[in-house]
Amino acid sequence: MSSSMDRIQQRESGLSRQLTSRQLSMIALGGAIGTGLFLGSKFAISFAGPPAY
Repeated sequence: MSSSMDRIQQRESGLSRQLTSRQLSMIALGGAIGTGLFLGSKFAISFAGPPAY
């Protein structure tokens, strides 16, 4: 079992967790656009849905 864990650790050792500022900006922009679409669809659905009595 430890030999398989050693192989996994060796395979994954070259990975790094670094994001550039451009990548972070794109993530933020995507989140803002997604939020706008979500809120916009809420208003559109409430406008097109059944009337509230």
